[in-house]
Amino acid sequence: MRGQENIIPHKFPKGQSGNPNGRPPKLPELLKKEGLKGSQINDLILSMLAMNKQEIDEIIANPLSTSFELLVASAIKRGVSKGDLTQIFSQALTRALGQPKQEIEQTGDVSITINKTYADNSD
Repeated sequence: MRGQENIIPHKFPKGQSGNPNGRPPKLPELLKKEGLKGSQINDLILSMLAMNKQEIDEIIANPLSTSFELLVASAIKRGVSKGDLTQIFSQALTRALGQPKQEIEQTGDVSITINKTYADNSD
């Protein structure tokens, strides 16, 4: 097989991982390592969503702003400039307040079979 010839030289030796450092941590995990609690992250997101354009610009211009503040402020500013805040607000609110409850309606017949097995205790 021609494909196998290309794969074999690139295989990792047995016992060696192809990703020795593992999956990189997500942003909330990094922020928690820096000492921010989940509630502090959520509070920051919600407070920044309530800011006006000038306040967002001040955060971006402030050399003492944290990387997380810059990240959120830049995302809000980008959404304002593109005229698409729906996705940003949706993601931020979902992060801060949790995913809204979703219901799934199932129709149709359901059949359940239960098999019982009894132990023989006649010893």
